[in-house]
Amino acid sequence: MRRFWFPFWYLRRGYVMIRINGCSAERLLSRSAAEGILLREIRPLPDGVTLWVPVGQVRPFGQLCRRYGCRFRLLKKEGFPFLCWRAARHKVMLMGMVLFLLAVPISGLFVWQVEVVGLEGPLQAQVEEFCSQEGLYVGAFRPGCDTGALAEKLLTTFPFLRFASVHVQGTRYTVEVEEKLPEPVVVQESEPAQVVAKVDAVVTEVAVSAGTAAVKAGDVVQRGDMLIDGRLTLRDGEVPVGETLTHAAGRVMGRFEIQWEKSLPFAVEQWVSEGKKAYQILLETAKGSVSFPAPKTEQIRILDEKQLSLPFLTGTLMTYEPLQQQTVVQTEQQLEGALWALAQKQEETIRQTTGNIVNRTIHFSPTLDGLLLEVTWTVEGDIGWTEKIDGIDGGEETKDE
Repeated sequence: MRRFWFPFWYLRRGYVMIRINGCSAERLLSRSAAEGILLREIRPLPDGVTLWVPVGQVRPFGQLCRRYGCRFRLLKKEGFPFLCWRAARHKVMLMGMVLFLLAVPISGLFVWQVEVVGLEGPLQAQVEEFCSQEGLYVGAFRPGCDTGALAEKLLTTFPFLRFASVHVQGTRYTVEVEEKLPEPVVVQESEPAQVVAKVDAVVTEVAVSAGTAAVKAGDVVQRGDMLIDGRLTLRDGEVPVGETLTHAAGRVMGRFEIQWEKSLPFAVEQWVSEGKKAYQILLETAKGSVSFPAPKTEQIRILDEKQLSLPFLTGTLMTYEPLQQQTVVQTEQQLEGALWALAQKQEETIRQTTGNIVNRTIHFSPTLDGLLLEVTWTVEGDIGWTEKIDGIDGGEETKDE
């Protein structure tokens, strides 16, 4: 153990390696020990001895060497005293090293990159400006950036967003947003209409009841592409003689992806029971209600309420337990279970409202203070909705009820 700590002792106090020859080393070492000179790492050589002497005892040891007629030579100097002496000779370099060592941890406290993904053009500029106003900009102090609150404010401030999340990777902040899909418009059956894609998908089945199919199974379509055309060509035999408009109808099935993500922190503030019961009486009088004694904590959990029947008074006896706020730290396995439970609820909603889930990929990744779950579902369902044919005024559009 002593040999393990000895190099650190060298660094703190400063030691000098000395080589001695030309005398009786045993007498010199015995006299040095008697006068309290600490000698370390003594190693005999064919013509002398090498040893380490503390920097503060080099002068007394040199005097003993002269007294006993020994020759000595300094071989090496180690430790913080010599390091500081060398650094003092290069003040500019020393100052640069100090500034560099300070800049590395301090720079990690600030935001160095902010990126908004999912939007383009003016909408992206609006979101970037809003983030800057809320304190997320290049050079902002990182501990002051509340990513969860910013994501919620984005959804409440911009009604055209259906998803918002802020990811943190070191000093880089990525704001991921997604626009809402436009609400489908119900067109009267008497109005000319066409069926268009509401999502990017791969067509798997086409069944047309009115109109002309514009796609077939296996085609790749993007949102807004025509699926069933409401324009019909009139023919006299094989010769087209005109065109008429109809209300296109049918079902177009396709496969498409739905992406979902959710993050939870390891440490959360929760209200937990103090493990004791308390009571409070609430009386109704002619002048109003009176309650006593008042709870000593802000949060309580009501356990029972009983009606009191008193002369000239009515009241309630409430039994409750006080709650106190504690920081609960969850394990990675607990967070994975909580995130997966939320993903299953989302999956059930997709099954009920969108279509059948044919595949699923999940990925857990750590964040700065918690865990992130990313899920991609491959869904097969109806990918079309009906809209009026451009340029045809068929009356007022109505919404789904």
